[in-house]
Amino acid sequence: MDFNVNDWLGDWISFEHLINNHDPNLDRAWKDSTKAMRSKPLFAIMMLGDARRFWAKACKTSGKEW
Repeated sequence: MDFNVNDWLGDWISFEHLINNHDPNLDRAWKDSTKAMRSKPLFAIMMLGDARRFWAKACKTSGKEW
């Protein structure tokens, strides 16, 4: 596989944007992912809340300063 730097350049949507955005479609995606994660005992224990909260804590760059 060839690496082409131009394939990686351009506008990106940050994960923080997905965590902090309250678009109705994203809210539903977070709700659905929480439901899916809670169906697995190990994930339910790891989450201790909902999927959005879990990823906000797991994503070290999440915050206004980033």
